[in-house]
Amino acid sequence: MSAALAGADDRVSAALASPARRNAANAASMVQPLALVVDDSPFLALHLARQLDECGFHTQVPADAAELRALAPQAALVCVELEQFHASGFELTRELAEQCACPLVLLTGTGRNTDLQWGRRAGASVVLQRPIRAAMLRAALAALHDGASAR
Repeated sequence: MSAALAGADDRVSAALASPARRNAANAASMVQPLALVVDDSPFLALHLARQLDECGFHTQVPADAAELRALAPQAALVCVELEQFHASGFELTRELAEQCACPLVLLTGTGRNTDLQWGRRAGASVVLQRPIRAAMLRAALAALHDGASAR
């Protein structure tokens, strides 16, 4: 496993730790893992950002592609909406997969099987169907953590 991927795994592990352990770890390091949310709907981006914050991440919604590219190497997790006005979620996921070693979550509102297949081919670790429920998000994050730990 690469050092960058191991670092991302550590940041995801810290976010998934129990609240008491996470609070103790955060007090010691004063750092929460960074999650990025890429969505052209401000409402949906804010909703997912709040859910990720509750999971222990420090979440940012990049204003544009330049900010996304600047923040992506530092991220522990990146969530990308598939259908956007300004970009293809598949293309963006492919670009991010080449740029950073963190898990990529592709979000879709359609639930089409082709979204899952093309999302995986583009480099997404997980494809989630909207609406994203807190339990679904936690399960996906736990699966990412467990999968990374098994490697």
